[in-house]
Amino acid sequence: MKKNMAVSGLLFIFIAGMLYGAKLYEDRIYEPVILLGDQIPAVRNAKLPVDEIFVYAYKNGGWHMMPFQIDERVRRADPDLSKDEATRIRHFYAIANTNTAYADPDTNAAFDGDDELVFLIRDLGDEAPANAVFGDAQAQANPKYKLTFTDPLTQEKTYAYIVRSATLTMPDDVKNKYAMSFDPATHTIQSISYTLGVSQVNGFLKDIIIKPPFGSNTDIFDTQKIRMNGFLDLAMGIPFEMGRNDGNSGTEVMFYVFPNETYLSYTDRPVVRVIREVRESLGNNKAGYPFEGTEFYIKTFFFPYSASFEGGALLDPDSLKAALDDPSLEIVIEMDYLRQSWDFNANAAGMQFYNKYNTAVPVDGLPDSPDMTVDKPASDERLQLWSMMTGNQGTFFNFFDLAESNWDALSLYYYDDQNGGQLDQAILVADDSGEPGCYGDHGVRFTNTVVQTKALNLDFSFTAYFDLPNQNRTRAEQLWSWIQNPPANPSVNTVEFSATGIKPNPSPDCFMLGQMAPNPFNMTTSFDFVLDRASDVHCFVLDATGKHVRDIEKRGFSAGRHALTWNGTSDDGTVLPSGLYVIRLETPEFQDQKKVILLK
Repeated sequence: MKKNMAVSGLLFIFIAGMLYGAKLYEDRIYEPVILLGDQIPAVRNAKLPVDEIFVYAYKNGGWHMMPFQIDERVRRADPDLSKDEATRIRHFYAIANTNTAYADPDTNAAFDGDDELVFLIRDLGDEAPANAVFGDAQAQANPKYKLTFTDPLTQEKTYAYIVRSATLTMPDDVKNKYAMSFDPATHTIQSISYTLGVSQVNGFLKDIIIKPPFGSNTDIFDTQKIRMNGFLDLAMGIPFEMGRNDGNSGTEVMFYVFPNETYLSYTDRPVVRVIREVRESLGNNKAGYPFEGTEFYIKTFFFPYSASFEGGALLDPDSLKAALDDPSLEIVIEMDYLRQSWDFNANAAGMQFYNKYNTAVPVDGLPDSPDMTVDKPASDERLQLWSMMTGNQGTFFNFFDLAESNWDALSLYYYDDQNGGQLDQAILVADDSGEPGCYGDHGVRFTNTVVQTKALNLDFSFTAYFDLPNQNRTRAEQLWSWIQNPPANPSVNTVEFSATGIKPNPSPDCFMLGQMAPNPFNMTTSFDFVLDRASDVHCFVLDATGKHVRDIEKRGFSAGRHALTWNGTSDDGTVLPSGLYVIRLETPEFQDQKKVILLK
């Protein structure tokens, strides 16, 4: 029944989008766009100098420079990783690097097939009319490229324009719109919606703080974990038991992160993305040594409202023999249990847990009996799972992806117990990692019923979104649907605009009504607006028939950016029914409106 209700909710959103023309950049406001040069061949073939490329959107009758960045991606072999360089090609994204021996910058000043152009869907705009002009003479004179994006779910289109100019610069308010930064000393990432910490011990996330208005600005997270029960012998004289009887839990010990001064690559001047790349291996970080032949790179990508992780190692006896250049080695890999989990702390109390088979499981430090089902994929498919933790603290939505078919059984890991411990402590007989309490810890468990040597895939990825507080299943399935259905590669056309017409290059802050978030919503939705001068403002709500149902504000506002919310009620306090509504904002000189869906 719950599943049918969720499907009905998504169908309602889809139909509303088709009937009322919800714009792609108004709906999918958290998603990044990452375009490899080869995906936009017309721009790649133009060989534009990277420092002369700018991206614009056309909104509210004028041009607005979009926050964007171009990451130089250099392919090079790392001789430290393998004796067969042709099989170990890594991607180098760094602007800054702690080891100059690895700093191999792109010497090609032109935008090429390996470069990546990055921005957010929310900053895209409408199709510009033919009489639109650029105030910058060089941008007006040079060819311009229209990128057309299509939402595969609604077929709604949105646009970006790439221009070339040696005289333009990115203003500070555009450059700093999302407050992105990375501290290489503490491995802390900041954005407009979160503060995240990354462990220098195992390379995984260790702290999550969701900032207002998205959350309560408290650290709700302990650490991301991988725990194992098995045996690894790389024929180096150091057999390694994981989670059995040697006191190594497989959480803090199994992964060795090379020190910053040995290898750390990161983006030091981010606009919309921080890339952090570290070198890791299996090993013993307490004793301070890696296992030769198991080295790999971990890349984490941080955007204003999301983060993603990719990397890991394939533990395969034949591959390890090749990496160690000794086919005679007797390599043993036995694994009977593995768990990947997100472990939350006491500050997460009061949140709720959702996944495909569970709805609103309360996080309160008291044991629960959730549905532990995880669907095992077919041998030619990937394991893909979603989960969500949501409450006043904010919303943490996670999508987990793994190419793995060698495990006999899969199940949910879920442990909510204020007394601490772990759900799998009977399996992992080694010491616990010492958390004083567990609150909604969750993930996936992999089990082999017969212990034998198999290839073990530890190469996985995840994507996390940080959303506004108190979301529901409909929102989770909406985010899940968007991740599965990203906008396709854009079509690219060269365009010209007339030298006369619309007022050129209006200020980005002249007048702007921002997007509603969340959208759809079931409690409150928030939005902001910008005025270039003090003005009287009337902000109100209309229903789908155009009937006035609520005044949000009607008063004078100073110049600058302001934020408003609507709680889904009418002027007399009545809770309005589910449906499509329009939030309209009017000043004596400007008017704009946005659609929003209320779901109860």
